[in-house]
Amino acid sequence: MASSAAGSAPHDSVVIARRFNGPPTTGNGGYVAGVFGRYNTTTECAYMVALGGDGKLSIRKRVGGVTTVLGTPISAGISAGTWYLLRLQMSGTRLGAYLNDVPMITLTDGSCTSGSVGVGSQGAAFEADDVRVTEPAPNGTPWFMSFEDPARPWTTTGVGTIAVTTTDKTEGARSLTVSGCGYTMVFSPLFNTNEFPFVGTKIAFDIKLPTAQDNPYWYGQAQVFATIPGPAIYNVHFGNVELTTLSPLGTWKVAEFNVPSNIYWAFFGSYPNSQFVITINTNNCPAPIYVDNVRFTGTLTHR
Repeated sequence: MASSAAGSAPHDSVVIARRFNGPPTTGNGGYVAGVFGRYNTTTECAYMVALGGDGKLSIRKRVGGVTTVLGTPISAGISAGTWYLLRLQMSGTRLGAYLNDVPMITLTDGSCTSGSVGVGSQGAAFEADDVRVTEPAPNGTPWFMSFEDPARPWTTTGVGTIAVTTTDKTEGARSLTVSGCGYTMVFSPLFNTNEFPFVGTKIAFDIKLPTAQDNPYWYGQAQVFATIPGPAIYNVHFGNVELTTLSPLGTWKVAEFNVPSNIYWAFFGSYPNSQFVITINTNNCPAPIYVDNVRFTGTLTHR
């Protein structure tokens, strides 16, 4: 395997090539190129999310110089000369292949445990740019849930504004600020429910309120809603959290909500175009509220 390594990475990590082109679509599935992780030079053990010359996406394992295709390759319509966003997610024995931020393959394998990451090929030319590695969110939570994915941003309507920041966070490299007084709705990017490997009986996010408050007797209120069009679930309310209870001010606290039963069971299906909405209602205008690490909590079950 011809490769370009980017150094060692944590056992649980995500390898991303934001721009990946190759290999030529010759019809030969043996010619592949992609991103790899946990490459150990001693045992020659590694995992790769690969684009094939046959237009298919696969997860491959190489041990002792022998390459094995794990699971079933997916016909992904790969074409030569097209740039793709390619991702290999590794969390314990769980491996995931993503193409343009869409989950394509999920499986388990425990052969390779640590090593370097990078891009590489077997018998194929390729181009790669903007290759990066990061640690996955807890329990395999999708990257966008912690505001880490610039390709899948959260959006807003209402009187407030939102912005991604690196100055203060609880997980990953970024958090979200919500600025302005009044009622602000913050919308997640659309997702497929099968992107979440674990489903919980509660959902939570970390929140930090500014020390300066216009009204010392009421800081505001947070709510969560979800829409899952497949089973005809629209704008279901999870409940309210009174922000006045989240003290002391200026420190990270957790806002937690019970997940309605119809939402909980829907997450064990595969429903596209789903969405979370977080609403913040506050009369505090001078300083922003920080939000980070939206995730399932409570009793977690592997889907």
